[in-house]
Amino acid sequence: MLRWVDIEGRMFYQWRWGDASCEATPTTQRVGSFGLLGGGKVLAALETGFAVFQPSTGVTTPVPSGFAQDEAKLLRLNDGKTDREGRFVAGGFNAEDCDTESWKPAIGVYRVGPKAEGERLLDEDFRCANAICFSPDGATMYFTDSPSRKLLAFNYSDTSALPLRVAEARVIADLDEILGEGSDGVFDGACVDAAGNIWVAICFGGVVLHLSPANGVLRIIEMPVKRPTCPVLAGPDLDTLFITSIGPRICPPEELTEYPLSGGLFAIKVSAPGLPEPMVVLEDA
Repeated sequence: MLRWVDIEGRMFYQWRWGDASCEATPTTQRVGSFGLLGGGKVLAALETGFAVFQPSTGVTTPVPSGFAQDEAKLLRLNDGKTDREGRFVAGGFNAEDCDTESWKPAIGVYRVGPKAEGERLLDEDFRCANAICFSPDGATMYFTDSPSRKLLAFNYSDTSALPLRVAEARVIADLDEILGEGSDGVFDGACVDAAGNIWVAICFGGVVLHLSPANGVLRIIEMPVKRPTCPVLAGPDLDTLFITSIGPRICPPEELTEYPLSGGLFAIKVSAPGLPEPMVVLEDA
């Protein structure tokens, strides 16, 4: 089954491979990301925090975490992934003054463990957390603060002493070097294939990159939209790259005229398959 969300439309989608049927369930808040739980449920990163969401009923049950929303600020949880040990990691988005010179880091990256204990994962605040994903052995976490245009790699092999220090992360990709200084685009959502290489969407840049953490760009896929958002390797053999994109709720009319497929879900066959998505380990969920 393929699952994805329309964040601004507040909708959760499920598409079944067998009969190609698609179910859409409204959500009461924006869902930035989610991890899979048993019984068809997911652990969702919402505007106000983490919650268990049951698509069959639309019911959400809050989960304690290290994130506390300040209603006076335009903060919400955003991109996230489940690590190889079943803990869900998600970072936030500060919508206040976004895309302006006044845009400030104001929200962190958080992790929810099996006893629903929330903890702060990184030692700094960010503007827009994205590209969270993990190497096949779970020893490396990839991450970006999108406006930085840099993709970082963290040593994730020992996380007993938190928070992890951003200053100790390695830069493994820089869009100024890949696409050129002054080019459009920021790193958005990402996933890792079985070979340990990274697929990452370049929002505003209209491409999806396939990156080797050690050797740089392996492939550039030109998209029929300006704002691709998140790739995932799925399908019966995990060899189809599905890519979401931003649509009419956000894109201006002139962009929709130039890119009429904006908001679409795209699929591309690839040679290197993905990995099964880890299940979130959450007691009593």
